[in-house]
Amino acid sequence: MQGEEPVSNRAEKEIIGNCQQGDVDSFGLLVRKYQRIMLTFAYRMMGDWDEAKDALQDTFVKAFLSIGRFDKSTRFFHWLYRILINQCKDRLRQRSRTKEIFQKNPGLFEGPTVSPERSVVEGERRAVLRMCLGELSTIQRTCLILRDLQGRSCEEIAQILGIRRSTVRVHLFRGRKNLKKILTQKMKEGKIDEMP
Repeated sequence: MQGEEPVSNRAEKEIIGNCQQGDVDSFGLLVRKYQRIMLTFAYRMMGDWDEAKDALQDTFVKAFLSIGRFDKSTRFFHWLYRILINQCKDRLRQRSRTKEIFQKNPGLFEGPTVSPERSVVEGERRAVLRMCLGELSTIQRTCLILRDLQGRSCEEIAQILGIRRSTVRVHLFRGRKNLKKILTQKMKEGKIDEMP
């Protein structure tokens, strides 16, 4: 997966074993392996870099403090993602301003562009998507980000969220349906032009 440094599963289990013995340096290897991809996810959930960094830092602290209870028969990455998702959900609840955050942060889904014209079109498209994603439920937004923006499989999302694969597919279906309905409604109300 993108953002993950090449550390084999066998090596990762050994590193986790060292962490469970209190080895802080070994935990640093896990942080370096996962921090970039998890920060990107947190940012897409939170809509704010500072909030995303804080959520990620809290995630790593919580993971380090509870790594002794980690079950090595499960994937560490999924366990870590679950902690991050819970941190993001808690912060979003505390803020209760989710919609405003997505509308205020340009560049939420930034990527490389080819030309200035395309950059403008892509920027408009990202802004519309960001605004509409902010109106979805947290679970639908989480599933859509993990699947459509980070390329995770339904099976992997199910493991991360601790739900059945069929439930993930339902959230993806409803999320996409709701996203389309929100886009259509905003176009009818004249709040946005047709998608560029």
